[in-house]
Amino acid sequence: DVLSEFRFATPSDESRAMASIITPAMVRGGFIRGNTPLQGAEADDSQAGKGYFQKICRAIYWESGYAVTKKDGGVGSLDESISAALVSGSSFIALDNVRQSVNSQFLESILTAGKDKVPARVPHRGEILVDVRHVTFQLSSNGAEMTRDLANRSLIVRIRKQPRGYQFRRDVLGDVEANRAEYLGAVFSVVRQWAAAGCPSIPGQHHDFREWAGALAWIIENIFHLPPMLDGHEAAKERVSNPALGWLRAVCLAVANRGMLDQELSASMVAEFCEDDGVDLPGLRTPAEDGQSRKYVGKLFARCFTGTDQVEIDEFRVHRTECEELSDRKTITVRRYRFLRTVRTVRTEPTTSGEVGLSHIGSDLSPHTPQSASSNDTPPDNEYRQTLREFQSAHERGELL
Repeated sequence: DVLSEFRFATPSDESRAMASIITPAMVRGGFIRGNTPLQGAEADDSQAGKGYFQKICRAIYWESGYAVTKKDGGVGSLDESISAALVSGSSFIALDNVRQSVNSQFLESILTAGKDKVPARVPHRGEILVDVRHVTFQLSSNGAEMTRDLANRSLIVRIRKQPRGYQFRRDVLGDVEANRAEYLGAVFSVVRQWAAAGCPSIPGQHHDFREWAGALAWIIENIFHLPPMLDGHEAAKERVSNPALGWLRAVCLAVANRGMLDQELSASMVAEFCEDDGVDLPGLRTPAEDGQSRKYVGKLFARCFTGTDQVEIDEFRVHRTECEELSDRKTITVRRYRFLRTVRTVRTEPTTSGEVGLSHIGSDLSPHTPQSASSNDTPPDNEYRQTLREFQSAHERGELL
């Protein structure tokens, strides 16, 4: 199974990962004519596999992608880099390992452009209109912030780092690169099964791109038999678009790494953790004065606990308690915070005969005959594009239904 080496935050994150793999074929085959989301991969630590997962997605489609680096304004800004990527003709544009907030109205407009062509501007050239319908945007990060609009136009997959000492069973990317036709054929067979069922959709999906969400929800639940892909996704979108909640997620991970879950902690202790572990306090100017960090941590907690004493964030739950204590002959209210892990992360195991995995789906229906190729070979681009054209033509003639 192509996802066998990844550890997902929840079962629905695994569903979203599989949807990320299937979506480009749905778009390029003409089965989804509306907008599709930015594919986000978020990890809890470096080397968790977020970028590796997105490389696998690109490799299945014989693409290496166009890497875009986040910069702050001026020459070489994010918008300018995205324009250059669009003009290059690449069908995968990857914002890799983003460490800062992403605030690009240009990117947001591209994701909702639909059939409209997008004006791209690059140095020393005039404005170029680009058809972006077949372009897939990817973003990987250990905790980047987004605007609310960009979060609403994204699909976020949360990946957790494997425990120390974990033995990887195989090189998934190498296997995909050596057997691209087999993997792409498996993807096409999934789409073909969905088309043969009448292109069904599950209505009522809580996502801005409802045509895409309904179709992929049906595929994920009825072909792969995985949990609903958008379970917990609304909370993930809220977190990446709220700096205080993004900070609280980083604190949860720091507390878990220290082995201090299910213990009562003060704001002062949390402030020390943030300083020791390099967790930034959003909105606080550095360097901070003595005691300022502790007070600011209290303010961040207050922004997270609005009208409640319990907050759930990813696989964690944070409880806030209050008690009265005597200090300098005065009674003061002291708040304590307890961090709990509520959901076990999911480590996908190899597919068995009773389960469904991408590499095991409908091989007899695959448009490709499985074949091997060296990872250093030139991708058979003409064969790939011809297969896509034949698949789309068959769909338009009604031969797949």
